[in-house]
Amino acid sequence: MIIDFRLRPPYGGFVNLDVPYGRAGQWLPARLGVPFPPGAAQRSMELTLREMDEAGVTVGVVTGRAVAPGVSNDEIAELCRLYPGRFVGIASVDLSKRAEAVREFRRAVEELGLRGLILEPGMGMGPQPVDVDHGSLYGLYEEAQRLGVPVLFTLSLFVGPDIGYCLRNLVALDRLAGDFRRVSFVVAHAGWPYVEAALGLALKRPNVYLSPDLYGFDMPYADALFEAACGYLQDQYLFASAYPLYPLKPAVEKTAAGLRSDAVREKALHANAARLLRLEG
Repeated sequence: MIIDFRLRPPYGGFVNLDVPYGRAGQWLPARLGVPFPPGAAQRSMELTLREMDEAGVTVGVVTGRAVAPGVSNDEIAELCRLYPGRFVGIASVDLSKRAEAVREFRRAVEELGLRGLILEPGMGMGPQPVDVDHGSLYGLYEEAQRLGVPVLFTLSLFVGPDIGYCLRNLVALDRLAGDFRRVSFVVAHAGWPYVEAALGLALKRPNVYLSPDLYGFDMPYADALFEAACGYLQDQYLFASAYPLYPLKPAVEKTAAGLRSDAVREKALHANAARLLRLEG
């Protein structure tokens, strides 16, 4: 059983997002020299599920996005109900409405059955987005600790007002992970291109997980990520494709090839995510 920790199917509000379904989203696969998947290109859930089956992906982790046009938590929960056992939902909240954010997070987990929170403080907060350790966000982290669910961050060169936002927030996450040692934090895109800083952070903070997704295949630092995943990072590495930005089957094959043992592959492709999302048993 393979769990893909970042998969956005052609459902509901996802198809209205410029990334990954619009021109901007299709630009990146072309830039990386990989095809835009047929299921995404044809906006077909049937084809996407077939691509999942052909790649051996049993479960896709699907994240909401509160920034307009967005994908609501109710839409994510609806997707999970329509395709039972195939998707796990992660909540999002509108960080411009911080007084309501904790209540919506709690509702998404306790009433809708979503299993974590994604925060993208570099998006949708005006020209001066806050860093991940900003005090105004601590109520959300306290709620995550109470609920026992992980918090995901999207950190890469494309998030925030400039490329330095990514590096600055890896440093901020070091402080945050120290303040909330019982909360698991996931760095989607592994902070690319600041991968060495992310690897150091994950070594220092065992409650920080890295999910390199499309930046873990045929990209600078991919070898370093696989080397760490075979060593100290083996319990903190999460396979993801970032579908449709990367096709599912090549993502699985390249991850399996980069990991040196069946035991490590099992952790990266399944066990770590199952433990984090409480899907075990």
